[in-house]
Amino acid sequence: KQVAEVKELVVVAIGLVLVAVLPEHLSIPILGPIPAGLPAFKAPQGLFDHDTVMRHLPSAVSIAVCIFIASFATSKKYAVKSGYTLSTTSEFVALGFANFFGGFVGAFPTQIALCRTSIGFEIGLHSTLGSNLLPAMVVALIIQFATRAFYYV
Repeated sequence: KQVAEVKELVVVAIGLVLVAVLPEHLSIPILGPIPAGLPAFKAPQGLFDHDTVMRHLPSAVSIAVCIFIASFATSKKYAVKSGYTLSTTSEFVALGFANFFGGFVGAFPTQIALCRTSIGFEIGLHSTLGSNLLPAMVVALIIQFATRAFYYV
């Protein structure tokens, strides 16, 4: 039963071991070395170019609307379950800041993950610290110190 709860992790671990020990002549594609460390904080390419901004603006607005709707729906669902009020403005501003500054480190557009939120809710996490900050710190530590472990992915 315990293995069934972490079956995905077990499958990945078995795959990593197999790729690491199988002969190289099988030509199994791997990622290879991944640079360690967090990305540098720098302005996105084309940020100050009017043509680039105008070309990407319609897509950016569409992505922002989709992210906001999906994130707000998830937030609303768990706000109702927990009995608290949700501020649309706060959600919008938080997502805006996260995505704006995420662009300076090459991040993907940020949104509230339904699966992570559901898991967090089920195990009793009801704060930003437990459901967002702690996972972000774990990912940052892995990126900073454990990228060699992903060589055979």
